Amino acid sequence: MSGRAAAGNRPGARFAQFKLVLLGESAVGKSSLVLRFVKDQFDDYRESTIGAAFLTQTISLDDTTTVKFEIWDTAGQERYKSLAPMYYRNANCAVVVYDITQASSLDKAKAWVKELQRQANENIIIALAGNKADLVADHPDKRAISTADAEAYAREAGLLFFETSAKTAENVRDLFTAIARKLPLEQAGARNLRSNPRPGVDLRPEAPGVGTIDIYQERKPLPSGFGAHQKMGRSYGEAVAALNTLQSNFSVVDAIRKSGRSMNKQAIPEMIDWCQRTGYEPSDFNRLNCIHIAGTKGKGSTSAFISSILAQYLPSPPQPKPLLQKIGLYTSPHLRFVRERIQINNEPLSEGMFARYFFETWDRLEDTARRKGLPTDVTAKPVYFRFLTLMAFHTFLSEGVDTAIIECGIGGEYDTTNIIKKPTVTGITSLGIDHTAILGNTIEEIAWHKAGIMKNGAPAFTSPQPDSALKVLYTRATEKEVQLQLVEHNADVESIRLGLAADFQKINASLAVSIAQAHLTALANPPTPSSPLPAEFVKGLEQVRWPGRCEIRREENIAWHIDGCHTLESIQVAGTWFAQQIQNRHLIQRQTTRILLFNQQTRDADALALALHQTLTAALGDDRPFTHAVFCTNTTFREEGYRPDLVSINADAKAVQTLEVQHRLADTWRSIDPQTKVEVKPTIEEAVAWVREVSRSEQEEIMTLVTGSVHLVGGFLEVLETSNSG
Repeated sequence: MSGRAAAGNRPGARFAQFKLVLLGESAVGKSSLVLRFVKDQFDDYRESTIGAAFLTQTISLDDTTTVKFEIWDTAGQERYKSLAPMYYRNANCAVVVYDITQASSLDKAKAWVKELQRQANENIIIALAGNKADLVADHPDKRAISTADAEAYAREAGLLFFETSAKTAENVRDLFTAIARKLPLEQAGARNLRSNPRPGVDLRPEAPGVGTIDIYQERKPLPSGFGAHQKMGRSYGEAVAALNTLQSNFSVVDAIRKSGRSMNKQAIPEMIDWCQRTGYEPSDFNRLNCIHIAGTKGKGSTSAFISSILAQYLPSPPQPKPLLQKIGLYTSPHLRFVRERIQINNEPLSEGMFARYFFETWDRLEDTARRKGLPTDVTAKPVYFRFLTLMAFHTFLSEGVDTAIIECGIGGEYDTTNIIKKPTVTGITSLGIDHTAILGNTIEEIAWHKAGIMKNGAPAFTSPQPDSALKVLYTRATEKEVQLQLVEHNADVESIRLGLAADFQKINASLAVSIAQAHLTALANPPTPSSPLPAEFVKGLEQVRWPGRCEIRREENIAWHIDGCHTLESIQVAGTWFAQQIQNRHLIQRQTTRILLFNQQTRDADALALALHQTLTAALGDDRPFTHAVFCTNTTFREEGYRPDLVSINADAKAVQTLEVQHRLADTWRSIDPQTKVEVKPTIEEAVAWVREVSRSEQEEIMTLVTGSVHLVGGFLEVLETSNSG
């Protein structure tokens, strides 16, 4: 029997659980240190942590006392420093790591210590770890920071001090044991551990199991007198932090792309299993009366139109006998806040509601894993999108939603959302080429996947499609015994001032009208007339709002034109929309200032930029559509980096740091338009500042197009809102 198990099973055994955070600059070896402690492993080529990683490990101090650490390993890179307070808030202990071979490293560690002493829990236990001792063992000349100097500082600051080597394991366990002995163990009451407690589990996206995450935490109530601050936090911020650990990093995403479509066939059985682990069967979702939407472009807008139309049938003075009580909307991705993805009655979940339903889902998954006695190498959490999908269904059922509009993530046939058994109606928006590694390289292959959401017994509708794609949709509809209807432009929509600008939105609005009519009919309501449209439909189409899609915001003499398009087809649509705005202002022939603010970090950025240029030059008859262009990363702020909701780790971190994509885009743009003044900026904040600087020298309003990525637009809106509210 292991020492840890023996300690936990003795009568009167004490079990104490504490939150520990690792802090320090990038490349000092924080992740390697904790990997050695948790798994007794060392990896010479470990990737930099992005955002934070979560791990757990236990230490037996004696025959009756066991300490469990919940460890948050934070990112040291400059752009992630603003996230650190989220992780050290309410931490019981911290390890600040520095590199003994780098002269400036101790000074940077001192800054972290100072920040902890100023902002963290006043009783926090802090240890200072001088890492990479192995490098100086045989080469003393490599030492840049003396043991005596560091030890003297630690003594003066009241810190524990160790010099460690993650590579050789020198002093690693001693470090964490010393911390455990300093913690207030007297607050821990008697409790028996189960006979085989699981060791700590790596929560990194690159851990075994492509794109999946494993976690184990005790969920039994803490003993009386054991402070609530010693539990894992339950705030919105803590929920977002935990959710971000479920993201797949670039190396995993890249591996998935290169693996082709072999993973698809297992997607639905796996999702059903996750569903069952949260206590649901797919049939439970039938009572949500789901409307299921797939497509390449326009999914979000169409879903928003449907939700806005149906909202007119909710309880209100004009509706004393409402047809609906609560409408759920699940879409992706989000712009500024992850809670935007899950909405009720067209309002994102509040921070409190998001945290509540997040941790209810989280706990259900953990409880199931514990009951099944799953081994440590079996995942206990799904990846990011799957988790949010489970959470959305749980939220809607808990809140009594009686209509849920569910937007597919990728594809349809094998999409995470396609566990819906009996939708009331399905819809397919405009198709194009995207996600080719998963869906295929042709429009016909992509159409096959999208048609997978069609279900027998539910009518299906589609927007106009290329002939070859439409043929596939009809073939699959016949196979599934589904009535598929092609929705052309609705004449009544033409005369309505839609809440979403741009002519192409009329296609999405027309599709939304047909879907909403079919849904209301499916709920045993009298069929709504197709013409003229009911007042509720007109009002819904007029009132819809969907930020970041063909949106215009004005700031002093800048007209920001914003669209988060990211495919070849959608970038052409955005270009056409922007050209119309120029034409509406009769500015084609005038030498006015027009600026492009662009990024696309993970797709073929050059192809998108070229398509945008070609679309605008053709529409305007002008081979210089922009006077200025600025290319930036999706990093939001220069100093603070990202707000937690905007952290995304599926891009190549090295490419982001070196601005590789941005410099290539700048070269591409100069090659097709040498007269344009081109700039490269490392962050969205700096790109916006540059545009504002250009505007100060202009008398007239300048037109700026912000496009290329939803992540770019989300960060841009964050910069705009933050700077305008300051």
